[in-house]
Formats: sequence, structure tokens, C-alpha cells
Amino acid sequence: MVGLAALLLLCASAEAPPHEGPREGARLSDAWLQKALILAAGGSIDDLQTSSTASLTRAAAGDTASPPPSGKKKRPPPPGPLSPPPTPLPPSPQPPSPAPPPVKPVPGSAAGTGGKTKRPPPTFPLSPPSPSPPVSPPPLKGGRKRPPPPGAPPSPPAPPSPPKKPRRLRPPPPDLPLAPSPPPPSPPPPPLQVEPDIDWARYPTFAQISEYLALRVAGSLGRCSLTSVGKSVQGRDLWAVTIGDPSSVHYPDPANPDIPFPKARAAYIGVMHGDEKGHISAVLRLVGELCDPISEPRFAPGGVLDGNVTDLLASTVLYVLPLMNPDGYTATQRYNANGVDLNRNFFTNVFPFAAPTPADGYALQPGSNTAMYNAAADWTDNGGGADEHEPETMAVMSWLASVRPHVSADLHGGAMVASYALDACDSRGEVLDCPSPEAPLPGYLANVYSMNHAGNMRFSWGEVQAGRTIRFANGTTQGATWYPAIGTIADWLHHTHQRHMLTLELHYSKYALFSADKLNMYANNRWSMLRLAGVGAHMGLRALLRDATSGAPLAATVTPKQPGGAWAPQVENGGLVWKLAMPGVTYSGTIYPYDPADSSVAYDPIPYSFVVPYSWDNVLSNVPRASLSISRVFRAVRVGGPAPQAAPTAAASPPPPPQQQ
Repeated sequence: MVGLAALLLLCASAEAPPHEGPREGARLSDAWLQKALILAAGGSIDDLQTSSTASLTRAAAGDTASPPPSGKKKRPPPPGPLSPPPTPLPPSPQPPSPAPPPVKPVPGSAAGTGGKTKRPPPTFPLSPPSPSPPVSPPPLKGGRKRPPPPGAPPSPPAPPSPPKKPRRLRPPPPDLPLAPSPPPPSPPPPPLQVEPDIDWARYPTFAQISEYLALRVAGSLGRCSLTSVGKSVQGRDLWAVTIGDPSSVHYPDPANPDIPFPKARAAYIGVMHGDEKGHISAVLRLVGELCDPISEPRFAPGGVLDGNVTDLLASTVLYVLPLMNPDGYTATQRYNANGVDLNRNFFTNVFPFAAPTPADGYALQPGSNTAMYNAAADWTDNGGGADEHEPETMAVMSWLASVRPHVSADLHGGAMVASYALDACDSRGEVLDCPSPEAPLPGYLANVYSMNHAGNMRFSWGEVQAGRTIRFANGTTQGATWYPAIGTIADWLHHTHQRHMLTLELHYSKYALFSADKLNMYANNRWSMLRLAGVGAHMGLRALLRDATSGAPLAATVTPKQPGGAWAPQVENGGLVWKLAMPGVTYSGTIYPYDPADSSVAYDPIPYSFVVPYSWDNVLSNVPRASLSISRVFRAVRVGGPAPQAAPTAAASPPPPPQQQ
């Protein structure tokens, strides 16, 4: 019987498939293995036919469990008495390498027929299949940890983590009566409006202008101040913004770096005629930019650094009155609420000619209804009369007399030209050419503006007035040559205070119909306004008159010598002696100091002579502001006192300026 079982095992081995990997023993055919097990357990041939493989196997192993599921069955181990349990193999430190694919036998070789290799018969008694080695847990993320090299000391154990602090439980609240539910939260207050909402493509209302100025000044950190210089006929404020501290000083004299000088002053006045609205955005945005402390020194559009503006603010105070005629602006009419043309309402007895007579004002050309004298008729109809000044006129007169700007401009619309003094030469307006005693200085200041204008004011060719063709030189003209106007603000300032004021026509259409014109108004005029303030307020002599012994400021009278007929240098409170001068022209004369507090003290006369040592073209845009000022300190010696100290000559030239970009 044993021999028969061995024969059955050999047949089962012949039918076993080839190895699929490194395994122990051989896999036998299920049918032949069942028969061999029956015979090895002492069964007969009849048992092979009457007993199923599954029942005999379970009986031999003592297994009473439910039969395995259908399909391919795994053979359970034989009963325990057949052989002692094998010793499990120790786990390998490395996973087994994959076996090479099986090699197909060559036909006709010694491997036997059918191309299958015979396996040796198993030994008896049969052993149960060896248990699989224990499965190691998968390695942690990051791969298997490399073992330490041989001979390396063991790594110290990790310190124990500190125990977690037990969570502290909040004690239950005491039994209290229920509180009433709180009211719903109130909505937060609206944020403070720091940027006024103005669409520069439209004209702001008077209320928007007032709000804009107030917010800009409030956010200037003390740089700017806002005041009302008076009221209009209908009670609207005439707002004026001061950019800079008038009481602050600067130190322009390198020979006397410890002596402070007062700042120069410049002024701009906008919208004297209520229908000429186009430039309102230019004056408002000038205020907005220069009053913004965060923007310094990037004042130019696009954030370009502009050191010239920083220098201007450090040495100059700017006064801006954006809206002189708020009633006319609101009604979009040229005149104020009383129907008076404010730029014909500044006539006083200081003018070098008499006011037009009614006969001249109402005279007509023979055989027509056309006025004989247009300027006289305009003043008679719209000027308000001699010495009858409107509330807006009186407020601005008082304001200009108090701030006394060294240079200023009055802004208008209806043409593109920079007009300079004088606007009228006689009471009828018949004379069309009467240069200022300061000529050619007024025309040069007009060129400073037009040649720096980004909107190409310099190419404005001229106009036709009363059948005459007037040619503009570089976009400039004398007012009387263009058309005579009697009683203008520029002529009043010229005759009364000997100050220079330009009349700037900044847009061809009075109303500036196109949105692009309004949006570009400030960009076109920005550098012109800044350059005029720097050149007009500083070019020339700026000196301090001091007592040589005590250092106290003195007053003086000045007698000019050359150029002939020019205004004498003016002496202000605090001993400031200043004279606006043409470049390349020599100015000379004599200063006679005196002490206003003690008239008994006499001083020796002080001669002066100076020249701005640059060409006209260079000064227009290339020379820095600081190089245009002739800064000096004149020390007056008392009669019979010690000899005066050697002072630097007033005609010394400043170093050549660098070219600006």
C-alpha cells in the first residue's frame, strides 16, 4: 500500500506547475494528493472511490469547521501525529529579491518529454506546509531607516515628552436670573472722507470746492492754511490757501550761513470771470498737490522725483485764491452778482491817467452804433465806476496788500497767451503801446511761463482784434497791444505796489467744452506755474540790511542808478532789500540806511551793484532757483564809527548750475 501511495505522489509531482518563486517543497496535483493521503492513512482502493477528498482530509486532521469556499482550495496540513511541527524560519533582514523568470526547456533535452522537469519525490512521512514568515509592518513614510554602521555607539534614547497640562475646566456658572438679550449692534460709522470726490472732467460746485480745500488743508500736517479773505455779493466765501509758513526762514547766503532770510512770495488768482471756468482744476490741483505732505518729493505726474519743487517749498510761500468770483461761477456768467466786470473794477487815483469820462464812454463812431473808444465804453458800461469797488474787489485788494507777492498771475480763459503789463496806457484806450518802466522784465516773465507750458502756448500765433492782426511772440503779448482794458487788477498792482502780475489766458474756449481739456489743464500748466513762482520770486537781489554794531535790522531809502528808469529796490520790514532783475543786466545804486526807532543815528551810504550772470535762454528753464538769487548781507556803519569790515562784493556770480533733466 505504501508503494502505491508513493506512485501516486510521483504522478502528482509530474503534473505540478513549474516554480513561481523561491518556495519550500513542491506543489502537488489536488487529485493525486488526495489519493496518496487516503492510502497513507491506511485506506483501501474502495475508499478512493467512495470517499471525497474533502471529507477524508477533514477526518484525518480532526477539522469540523465548515468547508472552504468554492473555487481553488488550499490544502490544510495533515494530522499532527504524522510529523512534529517544523521550526519556523527566522525573518530575513532584507526582503527576498524577485526570482528571474522561468527558463523554458529546450525541446529534446534531458528534462523529459513534454518540456517539463521532473521533481524528486517527497520524503515520508509527509510534513505539513511550513508556516509563512511573520509579515513585517510597512516602513514609515520616508523609507526604511538605515541601520547604524558597525561599531557605532548606540544613539541615546529620545527625552520623554513633557506631560500635557491638564485642561482646566471652567466651573459652572451660579444660578442667576436670565439677563435680557442685548440690543442688535449699531452699524459702524462711515469712514472719514479724506479724499474729496471730484470728477476733474466736470466742473465742481462751489460746495465741492470749499470741501476740497478744507480737506486738503486739514490733511497737510500744518503745511497749508485756509482763510476767507472776504465775501461775495451773495455771501459766498473767497477762500485763500497759504502754502508754507510765512514766518519761516531759509539760509541762502553761503557767506553768512547762520543768518536767516525770509521766504519769497508768489500768488495765483483764479476765475475772476465766472464763465471762464476751464482753469479751475489747475489751481485746485496745484493746492492739492503742494498741500499733500505724503507726496513730497514726488510731485510730478507718475511719481517722478522733483527736487525743484522741494527746493521751492523750502524757500517760497505760495498764496492761491482759486475762485475770486463765486457768484459768477455758480451762475456761469462773466460778471459778479451786481453785473460788474471785476477786471475793470480796480481803477484808483494811483493810475497815471484819469478815469474815462462819460462823454468818452458813450461816444459813437459817425453814422453807426459802434463805440468810438472800446476800452472807455467797456469800463463805463461794466467797470462799476471810479472808486466804486465791489465786495470781491475790495477783499482781494486788501489781501494782496497784506501778502505783497513778489510775483503773481491772474488766470483767465478765451485764448492761449501770457499777457504782461501794461493793459491800458490812457483813459480812452487809444494808445496801444506803453512799456512798463521795468521793460523788458514783464515780457521776460511772460516767456518764463509760455516757454515752460506743456500745452505749447509758445506756438500761439495771435488774434484779430477790431480789424487788427496781433502777433504773439512765443505766446506772449503786452495787454494794451492786444486790446486795451482799463482798471485791471494787474495794472492796479503795478501802479500801486510796483509788483509784477501776469494775465494768463489758459484755454481757447472760456468754458473748456471738452473733457480732455479739463483733465489735462493741470498737466499742461503745472510746471509753468511752479517755474514762474521760482524765477519771479527769486531772480535778482535778496539782501538783508543790518547795523554793523548791534546786528539789528534797519530801514533804508534806495536811489537806483542803472538801468535808467527802473524801479528802485524795495526795503521791507525786517531789513529785506529785494529787486527783481533781468538776467545779464547790471543793476546799481545807493542804499541810505536809517534806524526807524532812533532817527538820531546816522549811517554811511552803501553802494550796491549786481548782475544775474546767465543768458535769457538758460534762465527760462535750466538754471536752478537757488542760483538765480544774489543773496547778501549789507552791514551799515554808523557815521564816525569803526571802519566797516570787508564784505563780499554783491556782483559775485554764483557757480554755474547743473543742467536739469
